[in-house]
Amino acid sequence: HVYHRLQGVDDRTKFELMRHAALVLAPSDFEGFGMVPSEALSAGTPCLVYDLPVLRQEYGDALVYTPRGDAKAFIAKAHALLDAPPKVPEVIQQQMVNSLGMGAMVEAVDRLPYHHSKRPHISVLMNAYACATVVPFALEAIYPHVDEIIIAYGREATWEWPADNTLDVIRNYPDPDCKIKTIAQDVWPGETGEKSRSAMRRAATAFVTGNYLMILDADEIWTGFEHYVAALREGKIAGGCPLALTFWHDLKHHIISSALERWGLRSPYTKWGVVWPHV
Repeated sequence: HVYHRLQGVDDRTKFELMRHAALVLAPSDFEGFGMVPSEALSAGTPCLVYDLPVLRQEYGDALVYTPRGDAKAFIAKAHALLDAPPKVPEVIQQQMVNSLGMGAMVEAVDRLPYHHSKRPHISVLMNAYACATVVPFALEAIYPHVDEIIIAYGREATWEWPADNTLDVIRNYPDPDCKIKTIAQDVWPGETGEKSRSAMRRAATAFVTGNYLMILDADEIWTGFEHYVAALREGKIAGGCPLALTFWHDLKHHIISSALERWGLRSPYTKWGVVWPHV
């Protein structure tokens, strides 16, 4: 047999050696979780280790154990295994690949705060009250393009408009991707409308998990929203201020802003903006 000491070699070489080896020896007297045994199993190669509680906990009977610290027993077991190497069950190998493969690594790295900040996770904070006829269209315009929608329902302290069935409409809106969270309060406290809105937004912000936050209203219907989000995800822009296309009672009368580049991109207003059909 040829003995290879895996020290100072790159990962490609290491895994090639493990994949073609008859046995991987890992006589460690301490392990955090057992990286070498996991790599050996993912390569489909049996691994001989000292009997450590953490290895029993992590790998059960998938490894070959010898008494901890007994070098003679370890060497004797290694010779015996080389004469008749055991096979790693395919199910065990696949479990290791699933937990250590590139796909699993990408998922693990995505959960790290720094890396996650590099991948926009877009949250929408939406205020909603007395807009039952509009809110389904408002949600439909943004739902496919963002990661979560936090809806704060309730009346501002200074509003006198009567309530409608907006809350029922929101709760019954189709949410196959479980993106929508709703917090509801009859009246949000505050001496002024601004203070009341601030209380509403503070309460909703506690549920935000994204690293990009859009503050929208539930009576706004966004057009071209997917273009803005795509530009944001691709790193072309860091943020933006929408171009408002405000309709006056019907679609034949409207007011538009002259600042056609407020999104941060050169684009006609027909492709970007927001509609307030209730004005």
